[in-house]
Amino acid sequence: MNADELAAFGYSSLGTVNLWHKTGRHFTFSLDVALLMDLTSRSRTDPPPHDLEEIYRAAGVDMPENAVELFLEARSAPEDIWNILLAATSTDSYKAIYDDNGKALTPQLRRSLGELSQDEIYFRDRTTGQNTADHYKKLKISEAVSHMPDEIYYSFAVEVGGQQQIVSQTIPAGSVR
Repeated sequence: MNADELAAFGYSSLGTVNLWHKTGRHFTFSLDVALLMDLTSRSRTDPPPHDLEEIYRAAGVDMPENAVELFLEARSAPEDIWNILLAATSTDSYKAIYDDNGKALTPQLRRSLGELSQDEIYFRDRTTGQNTADHYKKLKISEAVSHMPDEIYYSFAVEVGGQQQIVSQTIPAGSVR
C-alpha cells in the first residue's frame, strides 16, 4: 500500500481511523492493536442473506426472481462514504463496544478520563493485555500514531466456494506508511 493513495476521512474516539483508497475501497486502521481491515473485501464477499425473502417482505416489496443475482451485483458497487460516516457516528455503534468484563466501554472512559477534545482519542496500550477502562489514557491522535509497531496485522476477506473466509497476515509497517 502506498500512503499517497490513501486518505483518512475520520476516526473514532478509540482510535480507529477510516481510510479511503483512491480506487474507492474502504479500510479501517485500529491504532491500539495495529489492525488494518479491508472492509470493502468483506462487503464484496458477503454471501446473500439466508432471509432475503423476509427482508423484501418486511420492506413491502415483492421479491424479484433474480434477487440473489441483484444482491451479488450490488455488493460490488463502489462504497458510499456518506453511509460509512453515518454508520460510524450512530449512537448504536459506540454503545456496542464492550470491555473484557462485558461493560460498555465508552461511557466508562468518559467518566474516568473526561470528554475528548477534537484531536484526542482514548488510547489503550496494546501491551497491557486487558481491554478495560483502566488501561486507557487520552492522547492526541498524532501522538497515538507515533506508537505504531514494526508490524501491522492485515485482515481481508476472500470468497471460497461461495462463502466468505477471513484471511489475516502480518506485514511490515514500513510497507504501509
